[in-house]
Amino acid sequence: MQSLLSAGKATWTLMIAKKCRSCRYWSERIAQAIGGGPIEALCLSRHSPYASQYTIGEQTCDHWAENTYGAVDDPAHAGENPYGRRAPN
Repeated sequence: MQSLLSAGKATWTLMIAKKCRSCRYWSERIAQAIGGGPIEALCLSRHSPYASQYTIGEQTCDHWAENTYGAVDDPAHAGENPYGRRAPN
């Protein structure tokens, strides 16, 4: 019985995780919310059917990639903090 519950929980977690909001290619920098609607961010995957289009976080596709370390355009991936830099004197 416990293994069935564990398997069901893993499947449920997997279904939730593979949405745009948790995808590595859902932009951290290019997003919009028109008329107070849901946040839409640009899909940065070259292989997705939604490439270069705005998608909502609930959208799914076959080109989802794990977002463990942030989106591909996350400032942390550039090795710098864009909010902490000062203009040169």
